[in-house]
Amino acid sequence: MKRSQIMLKFLFYLILALVIFVPTVIWASRFLTVGYRADDSYSKLVEMVSGIKEGELLSMPLYMDRNSIIFGIGNKGAKFESRRSISGTTGNKVFFEGQQDKCGSSSCLCICKDIKTENSQGGQKIICQKESRCAKLEGTSIITRYDPSDIGIESAFKPKGSAESLFWNNGFAIATQIDNDLRISLGTQMYDEVSKNTKPIYIEKRQGIVNVCYTSKCLSESNMDFISKEAAIAEFSKFRSFYLQCTADKDKCGTIAISLPQRYYILYLPSDPSLFSYFSKKNVFLLLNSQTKDADKMKDSPEAFIARDDSGNDVSFPGQFYSGVDQIKEYEKGFIPQDMSIYNDNGRAVMDEEG
Repeated sequence: MKRSQIMLKFLFYLILALVIFVPTVIWASRFLTVGYRADDSYSKLVEMVSGIKEGELLSMPLYMDRNSIIFGIGNKGAKFESRRSISGTTGNKVFFEGQQDKCGSSSCLCICKDIKTENSQGGQKIICQKESRCAKLEGTSIITRYDPSDIGIESAFKPKGSAESLFWNNGFAIATQIDNDLRISLGTQMYDEVSKNTKPIYIEKRQGIVNVCYTSKCLSESNMDFISKEAAIAEFSKFRSFYLQCTADKDKCGTIAISLPQRYYILYLPSDPSLFSYFSKKNVFLLLNSQTKDADKMKDSPEAFIARDDSGNDVSFPGQFYSGVDQIKEYEKGFIPQDMSIYNDNGRAVMDEEG
């Protein structure tokens, strides 16, 4: 055989070997690096959630292993909950507990691999059989209550018009292909089987709150309204505590600053029945949610403007409020300023309008 024929034959078999070997190596490497790709993707998500700026909407392709979930957990304890109820009943609850040293006092982002559930006293507990890892998010506030239906995925979990409701408490959940019953209980979309475990996700930050979801409207207006109400109730509670301490001990009086979100106000209803009579209450502090600070525009349906807690109760407390220095009289202006100085006059809370 001539030398040129030998070389040609050698090149033929070399090319044939490469044609078979290279795709095989690439195919095998996909299985060998799956865990690394998922870990890299999770790390990238942690980086983006930690670094997002106010008003930004970011996106990234998120790669996850099968049967795994990423949980964002807020700073109201180290637990995420998904609650499903029908017509106000308690219903089904699924929860995941993050690492105490990374979650609880701070928000955190956790990845849970090879999941299963087990029944516990608090509902269905999600267990990570392969790995559970959490990253502490210093200075980042994960959304603490969220209604997945607000981002358009409600129809995937309940019929239209159903009395069934679902909300996430203290965080969010993102899942790949998981057990269908768990997916429905958890209330999270799963990736399409043809998506090769990669799906674009979005990260949004508004009013200091961060959420991660599958659509470009992670924080809908109704979710933002809830966030505002939560903040308003917290500020109202701060004012209530200050008022009660001041009336009980004059040394606990002084200056207070209340930071209410837009559209929220504290209204004091005095004992004079001719003032704000349409509220049918007197000597009470109310938290109102209104586009206007003109109380006269609330005459037709005053009850609709009173903020209510999760149990449907008015956010209010009884008390008497006064103003003045030399001449003290009951406060009759209605709306209370957000910055004021209050002193104790024989057990009465008096606002120093000159201070």
